[in-house]
Amino acid sequence: MTSSEHRRVAKRLLPFAIIAAFAAGLAGCSESISSVSVPRFSELMRGYDDTLTAQQQKDAIAELQKDQAQAEAAKN
Repeated sequence: MTSSEHRRVAKRLLPFAIIAAFAAGLAGCSESISSVSVPRFSELMRGYDDTLTAQQQKDAIAELQKDQAQAEAAKN
């Protein structure tokens, strides 16, 4: 083979070599990722949860009812 033939073969093999190297690197990363436990979405969102507790709900309802009663009394 001449050097021009070697270059032509190398040009054809270069994309496959790049893809193979990328796939090997990705496969190596996937093993390390899978060994780490990933928290569930509900656990991640727990810090942003604005749900009221049962007591807080009762207190809020009582306060709204009190305010509504005062507003009705002010109208009369």
